Amino acid sequence: MTETAPKSAARLLAEAEIILQSPFVNGWPDAFSVDELAALMAGGTLGPHEQAYKRYRQSIFGASKSFHALAACVKYEPPRQITRDATAEEIAEHRANPSREGTFPGVRFQARRDGGLRAIYVKMESPSTVRITPEPFAAWLRDIRAVPPDVVRAWLGPAWQEEAPTVIRNPARNRRWAEHRRPDERQEYFSSLWIKEDRPARNEKIWKAMQRRKGTEGCPVVDVDSTNETFTFRYSDGATDTLQKGKFQQDMSTVRGKNKG
Repeated sequence: MTETAPKSAARLLAEAEIILQSPFVNGWPDAFSVDELAALMAGGTLGPHEQAYKRYRQSIFGASKSFHALAACVKYEPPRQITRDATAEEIAEHRANPSREGTFPGVRFQARRDGGLRAIYVKMESPSTVRITPEPFAAWLRDIRAVPPDVVRAWLGPAWQEEAPTVIRNPARNRRWAEHRRPDERQEYFSSLWIKEDRPARNEKIWKAMQRRKGTEGCPVVDVDSTNETFTFRYSDGATDTLQKGKFQQDMSTVRGKNKG
């Protein structure tokens, strides 16, 4: 058997530039955005890479709001008071109803010497940019037990250290790990399937749709066993796990909760 020679550092850098369709001026950037890392993890954004790109994008963005290492990469704009001239509509409303706050809750008005009004409000803290550096991204990958592709390993450099694969011999323990730490990918797929099936009120229709689609291209559901009421789900990093139907029911409850209204 002929072994494939490892790709050179220059070739991996060139592959990253092709994936992102953007040249790097001085070698690897110090940080990437969520979209850029999702594209590098998936190998692209379109065609055969599109579904994986979307899953990685959602997972990385979600982790930037919750996982302690990635959350540190989010830069926030602090709250600040905004003072501006009131619009003609706001002035008319304030004069008609002086006791009301105005069109936008939290806006107060202050009279000007020339008879006009100033609108004063506080702009709350909001995320402005997310630039993720190698160390926190490597920590997140280890936390979810994902193995990055070569192009991402090249960017991570010494922040990424290969670990010996962990064989979990207790299936129940393996199932609990997947159920509690990786629900986003399942719920994203179930949500898309629920919408395609015209948002049915009963989960059984979604379960049957999974049976029809299992194993097809782009479908992360590998198998559905109605007899034993289990399903096998393949995550974006290639790991698979067999879960009870009850977990599917819980995921669907979450999906419906997120799509109320």
